[in-house]
Amino acid sequence: MSYRSHNARPPLAIMPVTLDEVDLAIVELVQTDPRMAYADIAAAVGVSRGTVRNRLGRLRDSGALNIMAWVLPSALGFGALLTVGVAVEIEHRNDIIEALKEIPEVSFIATVTGDEDLVVDIHCRDYKHAHDAIIDKIQRLRGVTRTSSRVVLAVHRAQAPDPRALRS
Repeated sequence: MSYRSHNARPPLAIMPVTLDEVDLAIVELVQTDPRMAYADIAAAVGVSRGTVRNRLGRLRDSGALNIMAWVLPSALGFGALLTVGVAVEIEHRNDIIEALKEIPEVSFIATVTGDEDLVVDIHCRDYKHAHDAIIDKIQRLRGVTRTSSRVVLAVHRAQAPDPRALRS
């Protein structure tokens, strides 16, 4: 599952970290099974349980690792996923971002380059619900000048990035 499609993205790491082979092995196991016991991770990696606890704690504390659970919106009847581009008056951008955070349908907000200033993912029951969320909740925000919506027809890959690809 991707952060973009199914849950709020974790904040960018506050302080950059370097992942060594032990970190990578631990993270891969946690990505496979976030509920795996430290003892099982330690046995699989060949380190002590304390090393696993310390390494995961360091990665969480740095902001580099965020372990979370979520329910798939489609499992709750929210089968319509849309990506909405939002153009804003720059002086209202921060207020708009804060207001978007309060809209229950919104699962993702990012500042982007291009024709829009923000991109927002919304999960809705159906396209009438999506229409109402865009028209009544997003477009009515003070400073929103335009929206552009895209319906997500199918998600072909949705997962966290491979930590080995993110090595510095």
